[in-house]
Amino acid sequence: MATTAEKLIDVMGLVSIHERAVLIALASAENHQVQLMHVSMPNAVLRVVAAADEEAMIESLFDLVARQEMTEFRVKYWAHSAVAQRIPPFVPQTHQPACSYAKYLGT
Repeated sequence: MATTAEKLIDVMGLVSIHERAVLIALASAENHQVQLMHVSMPNAVLRVVAAADEEAMIESLFDLVARQEMTEFRVKYWAHSAVAQRIPPFVPQTHQPACSYAKYLGT
């Protein structure tokens, strides 16, 4: 879980501790929304991209992934790039289904 005020390098430092792919949730106080992003571990088979600016905020990676759906990125302490992928938000339907299976399930 991250907030918009956190630096990208700090969040990725915590990602590194897990030594596996992670799901990052970004909570926004302004619009009361939660965004989700899947981040892979750095991998030697990916092309090595330039390291992100040390002052970059985690929100900038979320913004980039929102535009591209998936992107390669790297932070200063990683020798290899990783992949960040957007997880689309769940949008509940506002209407009730026309058919219910409850009578068939015995409820």
